[in-house]
Amino acid sequence: MIKKILVVFMLLTVVLTGCGKEKEVIEDKTEVVDLKPDFGGEMNIAIDSIDNPNPILVEGKDMEELLDIAYERLFDYDAEGKIIPVIAKNLEVSDSGYIYTFDVNEEVKWANGESVSAEDVIYTLDQIKASEESIYNDMFKNIAYYKITEDGKVKISYKDVLTSNMYELNIPIINKGDYKIGSGQYTYDGGTYEKELNFVRNENYYKGKPYIEKIRVIEVSDEKFIEDGLKHGEIDFVKGSLVNYTKFLNKDKYKIDTYKSNLYDFMAFNFKNKLLSIPEVRKSIEATINRETIIKSIYGSFAEEAISPIYPKWLVTDLSDNNVKVNSKEVLKEYGFEDYTGDGILEYKTNGKKSTLRFKILVNEENGNRMKVAEYVKSELRKIGIETEIVAKPFEEYSNDFKRGNFDIVLGGWELSMNPDLTALFNSKVNKLEYKSEKVDALLKDAYTVRDLEELRETYSSIEFVLNDEIPYIDLVFRNKLIVRSIKVKGELEVDNSKIYKNIYKLYINEK
Repeated sequence: MIKKILVVFMLLTVVLTGCGKEKEVIEDKTEVVDLKPDFGGEMNIAIDSIDNPNPILVEGKDMEELLDIAYERLFDYDAEGKIIPVIAKNLEVSDSGYIYTFDVNEEVKWANGESVSAEDVIYTLDQIKASEESIYNDMFKNIAYYKITEDGKVKISYKDVLTSNMYELNIPIINKGDYKIGSGQYTYDGGTYEKELNFVRNENYYKGKPYIEKIRVIEVSDEKFIEDGLKHGEIDFVKGSLVNYTKFLNKDKYKIDTYKSNLYDFMAFNFKNKLLSIPEVRKSIEATINRETIIKSIYGSFAEEAISPIYPKWLVTDLSDNNVKVNSKEVLKEYGFEDYTGDGILEYKTNGKKSTLRFKILVNEENGNRMKVAEYVKSELRKIGIETEIVAKPFEEYSNDFKRGNFDIVLGGWELSMNPDLTALFNSKVNKLEYKSEKVDALLKDAYTVRDLEELRETYSSIEFVLNDEIPYIDLVFRNKLIVRSIKVKGELEVDNSKIYKNIYKLYINEK
C-alpha cells in the first residue's frame, strides 16, 4: 500500500482553564513523499502523568486517552460523535426503554488470541461496581441489575430511562483473567507504572495488525525535557499542549498534526444588566461580530467557526440560513437608542432617565488570543455606538467573577462533553448568566430522558431554535488541538472526537 505523507503546519489555542498562546505567523509547508509502510520499529510517547494502568481505575485524562491503544470499549463514538456498539453488537432496547440486551462481538480478540466474551463484560461491570474510585462508577446509580442470559447475551436493566444510559456504556472492557492483556491495538508489556509503560502490538487486533511493533510511554511534565527529547530522538509523539510547538514549526525533522476538538469559545451576556436583557441589543451585537475575521486575524485560520454550543456535531442543526442579516445601527435606532450627547455613544431615555450603552467585557489576561478577541469586540462595538471597557483579570479572579455573575459581557470557553448535556450552560436555575427560558428548561428535561438518538437530535434541534432566537451566547469558534511527532513516524493520524490514539495502528516507522 502506497502512502502519501502530507505535512501541514497549523496553530492551536487553548481552553478556558489554561493560558492562551500568541498567534504565530505561519506559512503552510507541504511535502509529498511516496512511502511503503513496513512492520517494525518503536515509538516513544510522552504524556504528563502516568497513573494506574488498569483502565477502570485510571485517574487522569491523558492516561485514560492513552489506554485506548490497549483496550476496546463496549460502546464508543464514531467520527460524528454518535455512540455506537464496538464490543457489544446486535443491541436491543426493550419497548419500555428499561432493558438493554446485546451480544458480544467475537471478532474482537485479546492479545492471547481468545475472543472477548460475555464473561469479560460481566467481570468488568463487577469490578467497576466494586470500585467507588473508578471514573465509571456513576453508571451504577441507575443500573438495577445485569447478567448473562441463557442464550449468552448480556442483559442490563435500568432503574430509569435516561439518555445517559447508553453513553455510560462507553467503558473499556478488561480480561477476566488478567487486566494487563489488551484487546486493542497494543497490549501491556511491562514498565514501572510510575514513570514508564511499555506496550507491544496486538497481533490479533481485529481491525488489522499494527505496523509499529513497540510503544514506550514516558511521564514527562517538564517542557524543556520534552523539547530536548524531541530534538534528540528520545520522544517521537507528544500532545501540543505539553510543549512549545512553535519551535517545531516548519522544521524538516518534525510533523505537526492538527485535529478538531470540543473546545468551544463564546461571548455571553449577563441578563441582570437591563440593557443586555433587551433582545435588540444582543442581536445588534451579534450582527456586528464577524467570526471569519476573528479566525483569520487571531486564531491564524486554525479554528472552525462555531454555529452552535451543541456538541457533538451530529446533533447540530445549521440555522445560518434562517438568520436574517440586520443593520445593527438601524435596529438600535428603531428601538429608541440615540446619540444625545454627540460623543458617538448611544443612549436610551425612559421615564426621564437616560441609560448609556456602556458595558464591561470580562476576560482572563493569560489567554493572549482571548485578549485579542476582546480588543476586536471593543473596536467593532464602538462603530455601532456601544462603548466597552475590557476587564482583564488573572484566571482565578476571572473564574470567580464569572461564577458570581460579576460581568456584563464575558469571553470564555467550555470543553464540551461527548455526552450531550447543556444544563450547566442554559438551565434557568444553574446558569451564570441569569438567563431564564421555560422553553429551554422543558426541552433540556426532555433531552435527559429520550430513548433513541433520533429523538435526541430532534430535541436538541428545538433547543437550538430557541437559543438562536434569544441569543444568550454568541458562538465564536471551536479551537483545534495538535500533535507534534518525529518525521520518522509516518502515516495519516486520523483523530475521531479528540481520541488521538484511536487509529495509531495505521502509523509506521520509516527513518528515511
